[in-house]
Amino acid sequence: MLKNFELKFCGAAKTVTGSCYEITADKRKILIDCGMFQGEDVFKLNYEEFKFIPKEIEAVVLTHGHIDHCGLLPKLYKEGFRGKVYCTPPTAEILRYILLDSARVQEKNFQFKHIEPLYNVDDSIGLLSLLETKDFNTSFELDSFEIELIPSSHILGAASVSFKYSGKHLLFSGDIGRIKPRIIKGFEDDFLEPDTIIMESLYGNRLHPDFEQGVSKLSHIINETTSRNGNVIIPIFSLHRSQEILFILNSLIKEGRLDPNVQLFFDTPLGENLLNVYLENSKYFSSDFNSLDDPFGLENPNLSIVRSGGKSRRLKKEQGAIIIAGGGMADGGRVVGHIASFIHDTNSSIIFTGFQAEGTLGHELIKHPNEVTINKQKRKVKFKIHEVYGFSAHADSNELLWWLESHTSDNLKEVFLVHADLEQSSDFSELIKGKGYTNITIPELGQTVDF
Repeated sequence: MLKNFELKFCGAAKTVTGSCYEITADKRKILIDCGMFQGEDVFKLNYEEFKFIPKEIEAVVLTHGHIDHCGLLPKLYKEGFRGKVYCTPPTAEILRYILLDSARVQEKNFQFKHIEPLYNVDDSIGLLSLLETKDFNTSFELDSFEIELIPSSHILGAASVSFKYSGKHLLFSGDIGRIKPRIIKGFEDDFLEPDTIIMESLYGNRLHPDFEQGVSKLSHIINETTSRNGNVIIPIFSLHRSQEILFILNSLIKEGRLDPNVQLFFDTPLGENLLNVYLENSKYFSSDFNSLDDPFGLENPNLSIVRSGGKSRRLKKEQGAIIIAGGGMADGGRVVGHIASFIHDTNSSIIFTGFQAEGTLGHELIKHPNEVTINKQKRKVKFKIHEVYGFSAHADSNELLWWLESHTSDNLKEVFLVHADLEQSSDFSELIKGKGYTNITIPELGQTVDF
């Protein structure tokens, strides 16, 4: 008989970010993820007290290394957590860069913007000492809990979490990836039969643009811009997207769809560190990707890895180059300096390849304003602004449905939809109701469910 078995939704409920779920069983407490809230409307939630007592948490099981899933782990450590953090080996390596970078950014924001840091570098180092790795498809026990990490096809190391206790079986999706990812291995055929599914629904009401159409548009913009000696600025997210864009550009050059002599500058120190993590974990790549010769183009003599800040600043003298720079939403990172350098140049272009949250410079730019403020200075917007999509590592509505149906059996009793705004979750709820699913819940932040 189950005793005191409950699930609390501590984040990513009717909002996209801040993934965190507390499981309590017979007074023992475990977290699935401990992510940071991101975005102008919810960032303040990071400064609120946790919806649990950190010292009482025995362990954290982490799905992957994106900041909205792991970004409050150092705060958890700061407030007394000393249990183990379980994750896949690649995720552990990713965290060593992501969490230290997050702490340094916060310390810098405090120095220049007087924004109170959530934690510091020492907190991140302390948290990293608690990591314990478990590979995919290897079940392990925490007393009476049976846990297994299964591939979620999202980014390197990303997992869904199977959680069994006293005859109850919960499956936490984490971030669900594409059916056919381009770098990492995809889903495996050994699907589970849980009685409760907690799944993301970020793109529950839309289909992704065609990948090849996105690639064609990207190459067209680059060729058009460089032909007039303009520079192409690509703001990039350091984890996974930067590696994927490098791969795409290298493929275009090898296929003759981009000038083989075009100068490429990879200007993201964090992205370089994470690229090295990818290279060191090639056993998690798909067989097709592993069969490629130099897939990231690191042997290309026209690719420069920009490490120093001085070299980054000197790129303002370039003409006809591609600059891939850290700061996917242009709200920080080296890309801000490049935007300031080339925003006045009618020959240059900026290409956004990912979501731009409200309150960021990227979101402001995609509205095609006449001027923007950068580093407290108003600047006229003269360069060309483009959005190119089709590169998402998240499942779209068809792929989410496929994933859910793959894990559906007669055992399934209820589905909780998380990691999305209410509109996306509601639309996906209606979609799966039409497929025969009945017990569907879109939980509130802080809601507790008893089993």
